[in-house]
Amino acid sequence: MSRAVAWLEEHAPVSNQDAAMQVLGLVWGGADKDAITKAASGLRHRQGGEGGWAQLPTLDADAYATGQALYALALAGVPATEAAAPPEEDC
Repeated sequence: MSRAVAWLEEHAPVSNQDAAMQVLGLVWGGADKDAITKAASGLRHRQGGEGGWAQLPTLDADAYATGQALYALALAGVPATEAAAPPEEDC
C-alpha cells in the first residue's frame, strides 16, 4: 500500500478522472494529510467557471466528472460549501 501511495504522490494526473482517482487512492491508502490536501487542491483547480468538472479540458462539464470530483473531495474532507479554487495555469 505504501508503494501505491508513493506512486500517486509522485505522478501528476492528466485527466479529471486521474485527479479524482489520485485523491481517492491517497485517502484510501492512508496518505498523510498534506499529500491529500495537495491532490485535492489540484482537483479543485480543475473546476470550470460554471461550477462543474469536465472529463478533459477541451470538453464541457458533465455530471459524471462533476460527481466523481465531488465524491473524491468529500472523502478528502473538502466541504461542498467551500468556495471554488481560483484557476491556475499549471493545473
